[in-house]
Amino acid sequence: SFLFHLNCFDDKREMGGNESKDRLAETEPRTPKTPGDSVDSSSYWSVVRKGYEELVHAIIRPPRAEYELERLGPIHFTYCGKKFRRTDLELVNQRGLILQCSWWEPVERVEESLPCIVFLHGNSSARLEGLNQLSVSLGYGMTLFAFD
Repeated sequence: SFLFHLNCFDDKREMGGNESKDRLAETEPRTPKTPGDSVDSSSYWSVVRKGYEELVHAIIRPPRAEYELERLGPIHFTYCGKKFRRTDLELVNQRGLILQCSWWEPVERVEESLPCIVFLHGNSSARLEGLNQLSVSLGYGMTLFAFD
């Protein structure tokens, strides 16, 4: 890979002469000289493929954030003189993946059903970000649902 080429280049500078050019040519991918000649580029393409896959996983499908549930706050708490609770649950989607969810709601409801804000966090984030919306949603009489 790149570091190997870099190290070889540094070694060749110290060696000098044609020998360094010959060693450099051995480390670089060959190009076919005739139609029947093959290129041994499997290692090159495997490096490119691995780099691409790492990029995709970092941007499109980053790993799920790991944190302790305690960071979501207490299960039972009081806000503006009213009692609330956080219910943690798991949902399974159509692909069989498990979604980790939290639902903040009042303990005593003034109505049977209340408006619910479903918080969708951004890429490389977590439902912890929903805590920033908690005071507004609970203060206005709504519940908050967030998931990873």
